[in-house]
Amino acid sequence: MNDPNVLAEQELLNAANAIELAAQKLSELKPRPLNRDEGTNKELNFEGQILDAANSIMKATSFLIAAATSAQKELVQKGVFKTKADDKSGTGQWSQGLISAARLVADSTNMLCDAAKAAVEGKASEEKLIAACNAISGSTSQLIMACKVKADPNSENQARLEKAGYSVKKASKTFVESLQGSGVFERKQENIELVTTKVGGLKQEIDALEEIAKHERELKEARDKLIKLRQAKAAPKKDQ
Repeated sequence: MNDPNVLAEQELLNAANAIELAAQKLSELKPRPLNRDEGTNKELNFEGQILDAANSIMKATSFLIAAATSAQKELVQKGVFKTKADDKSGTGQWSQGLISAARLVADSTNMLCDAAKAAVEGKASEEKLIAACNAISGSTSQLIMACKVKADPNSENQARLEKAGYSVKKASKTFVESLQGSGVFERKQENIELVTTKVGGLKQEIDALEEIAKHERELKEARDKLIKLRQAKAAPKKDQ
């Protein structure tokens, strides 16, 4: 099968199936029961909110993929892209952009499902949940742009796609804001016992600076890794 349009359509179908499977797994998750500890109950109540928000995002991405599929079919039916890729038509490049974006949407929704599962197991990670939401928003923008390349500005399918994309990004942004404002993930400040001697105080300061340098190095390494991953995804494949 070398028709890039068929490949793109198949990848959108794969993404839809992957999101449906993730949504099914998510629907089976239940927050832990409340107990007498009021502080713990705050976390348990928030687990339910995490599941509700994740389910909302999952539904929004399902509509997004459905809208993208309709937009893609419309472009093919109108003859915007040829049935076989060649260097002049740009069909192969367009389909690869669409395929890449669809895969990213599916992968990021699975990330969110995994993060929500960890939450109801008492292993909630604010960073993982936020990273998944940001990945969903980013891949949504990429998918919309891939479909928008040669779309008719007056296309109803394209309008539905952009509306669906807005819903996904709005739901993701709202979830991130609720995570950051919940207070559930606030870390307790470490009590610092200051050393009064000059030498001891200097050692404490050096230790603190060392810890900062370590975290800054780890942050730089993480950013460099992300850049390399994005460059690798953007690089054209040899067999294309």
